[in-house]
Amino acid sequence: MEETSKKAVRLVLRESDSFRVINGGGAFGGISPLGLIYAAIYNDLPMIPSEVTQEVGSDGVLGKETKRIINVGVDRRLEVGILMNAMVAKSFADWLLSQVEKLEAINKGEVSKVE
Repeated sequence: MEETSKKAVRLVLRESDSFRVINGGGAFGGISPLGLIYAAIYNDLPMIPSEVTQEVGSDGVLGKETKRIINVGVDRRLEVGILMNAMVAKSFADWLLSQVEKLEAINKGEVSKVE
């Protein structure tokens, strides 16, 4: 009988200096000129004023707001961009869908905890 040997590799997980957690409100992207899949993860936020004018009291303390300039619309902030080849994108998509299935099972009460 032929014996097959299984190989293993130890992966050490570390966060890079630029690692951060963001809220992913959506993604925008497409195919890059080099044939990679590009996805920019974004958040949609309410517009904030570009300028505010406030009264200043005789003691130097800011007082009542007297003027506010604000643009109408939604502030779509691109948080991070990801470039992936097709193999990585398929693996990423499969992983995301498996996480959705787990979350849906938890929300339905079919699973009692997050593993």
